[in-house]
Amino acid sequence: MHEFVAEAIAFAASHRPGVRFSDHESDLESLAAQLPTNATSALSSFLLGDDDDTSGDLVPANLELPIELANEANSCWNDIRGPYEPERALAVVAAARIEFTRCVFFDLLSRFRRACLNKDEASAALTRNCITPIDWLNADHVAALSNAVIFNRQPMHIAGDTSGHVFRLWLQEGKPERWKSGNNPSFREPEDFELLDAIALVWLDAAASVSLANVELLARAAGARFHAAIASAAIRNSASATNPEVISRQSSTFSHMGHNARHARNREMKAAAISEFKKGNYRSKEIAAEQIAAKLGFAYSTVRNWLINS
Repeated sequence: MHEFVAEAIAFAASHRPGVRFSDHESDLESLAAQLPTNATSALSSFLLGDDDDTSGDLVPANLELPIELANEANSCWNDIRGPYEPERALAVVAAARIEFTRCVFFDLLSRFRRACLNKDEASAALTRNCITPIDWLNADHVAALSNAVIFNRQPMHIAGDTSGHVFRLWLQEGKPERWKSGNNPSFREPEDFELLDAIALVWLDAAASVSLANVELLARAAGARFHAAIASAAIRNSASATNPEVISRQSSTFSHMGHNARHARNREMKAAAISEFKKGNYRSKEIAAEQIAAKLGFAYSTVRNWLINS
């Protein structure tokens, strides 16, 4: 196990009563954002077209690849301006792998921290055993792992939600450094929607190379595409950021279908969290968010945002 990973695990377990929940969680998030992982921009299922008809586009390396999957991949590629700035677009793919790996690392560390704080030795041991076998320095490897492998057949922190949503929250809140030293300094730093589109492309590429029937990776890609549309709309200061009908036109039908399956549950959980807060007697919204998140199985940051905006 890498020394950085061991130190992060020790820090996650170091929280003691009397220290603000949110302060320690924030410090843990900052630590995870420094994970010294590395990634390439390599794609295994798609190649850059080099003739007059396909120049600038992604073409399937396997001619049996369904055209719908190739179209979805090219939609991601277009959104990160691959046909116009291919070198930068490939750098965004590498950056997305790195940031998603850090996001997953923080998610697991946060679970481990909560288990330690609650003196739940069984859950703490289970979560620690999820962290230690993974090669966290290889973001190419981590970004393509299924949730079944990473989380021991559990969902990510937000029950019933997508990895794309968890990643969007990470990008919104942490604003981590996204370019490794040595990258072309003339490259523009990627926007959140570009990193979401890029990780969707990574998942589509992995799904196509492993199995065309790998439904989970395709669903993850759909979730990332949907949330990329939300992030893109927000960048443009558009009312579509909060209008599901407009969002559905910006995102693909494939992505929107994945959103509809989860939307009702998210509203239900938000209402339950706000109701629980109003019924309780909490010293602060941060402490309430910590306890309610653990009870409902949602991310602390999500519940905190619900309560702050309620």
